[in-house]
Parts: sequence; C-alpha cells; structure tokens
Amino acid sequence: MAKEALMKIKEAEGEAAEVLRAAAEEAKAIAGEAAKLALEKKDSAIKEALRQKQTILENAEKEARESCAPAIAEGDLEIEKILAPSPEKFEQAVNTVIERILHIKWQ
Repeated sequence: MAKEALMKIKEAEGEAAEVLRAAAEEAKAIAGEAAKLALEKKDSAIKEALRQKQTILENAEKEARESCAPAIAEGDLEIEKILAPSPEKFEQAVNTVIERILHIKWQ
C-alpha cells in the first residue's frame, strides 16, 4: 500500500511538472504575442502621430499664407510703385538731373 501511495505521489508530481511546463510554455507564448501586439500598436501610434503632425504643419502653413496674403499684396504694390514710378515723378527726376548737370557745367 505504501508503495502504491508513493507511485501515485510520483505520478501526481510528474503530472504537476507537465502542467507547470505546459503553463510556462503557454505563458511564454502569451508574452511573445503581447510583445508583438505592443510593438504593432506602438508602430501604429507612431504612424498616426506622424500623420497628425503633417496635417497640423500643412494647416499651419496654409493659415500663415492666408494671414500674410494682405501684407504680401501690399508689398507687391509697393514694389510696383518703386519699379514703375508715375510719369510725373519720372519727369521731375529727369528735370532735376538735367538742372544739376547744367548747373555744374555752367559754373
């Protein structure tokens, strides 16, 4: 009877060891899947953050261009005025130059 009890105990220990080994393997597999899933979620979150960053940058650039448009238009008008003076101012400038040339020549 004692021998039978020892055999049953050994058998139970063997079964317990097998259950522990199977549980350890399953835990390892679950941990591997969890790590894989975490990596996928991390990559997905990074991609989404980059997409959002790009959208924010594009919107900010668009808003900046829109807010600067009046100043740019005003600057363009000023450039036109400088590059193409009115005929009166051009004539006045020519007359001033001629007067100075004549003044220097007759002195």
